[in-house]
Order: sequence, then structure tokens, then C-alpha cells
Amino acid sequence: MIKKLISGELDVAICVTEGLVAGISNTKEADIRLFGTYVDSPLPWAASVNTKSPFGSLDDLAFGATFGISREGSGSQVMAKFAASQYEWKEPPKFKILGDVNGLVAGVQSGEVDAFLWE
Repeated sequence: MIKKLISGELDVAICVTEGLVAGISNTKEADIRLFGTYVDSPLPWAASVNTKSPFGSLDDLAFGATFGISREGSGSQVMAKFAASQYEWKEPPKFKILGDVNGLVAGVQSGEVDAFLWE
């Protein structure tokens, strides 16, 4: 959406905050500003793994798990980093970009990644 705002295809966009902030900070020519909120409560996030996975909690993912993410700087990546910080993991999470939620589901089903976080 950042590209469409910059190009003038869009006048206004409703975005997930961290994605918008990351897009603004990573785009030098961005003449964009965040001017309000639409939702005042936090989004609940789910940690998803394969049904045959040995992982039963976020703590289980602390030792070298690879997380599927939709894109660099996405909420799925930010929340995995946040979980690592909150749970005081000794190793930082690893990431693999798999695109949209369909790619992330396919990634855990095939074993390409161990888990993904999604709102």
C-alpha cells in the first residue's frame, strides 16, 4: 500500500500500524504520515504449527525454530521478535519469507518452517 500511496493511486489507506511505520521509515521518498487510529484495542495473535509438531508452547520455539513471515518487517516478524524478547529466548528467531497466510500455512504443513504468528 505504501507504493500506491506514494504513486498517488491511493489518497488514504487503513494499515496495520507496524507495517505502515516500517514502510514509511524504509522508503526515502515517502511523503506519508500516520494521522489516526481505527482500532483502539490490540490484535490477538495466534502461534500456528503443524498438527504433528513437537511444539506445544511459545517456550518450545525458543531453541532454533524458524518462523514463516509474510514479508520483511511484517507483523508476523515483529511479533516473533517480541515473543523472543518477552520469553527471554537465548537465541533470536530465524525467519523465512513465505508471503501471504496461504504460503505460511503451506510452510508449516510441509515442514519448511516450524511456526508462524498471525493476527
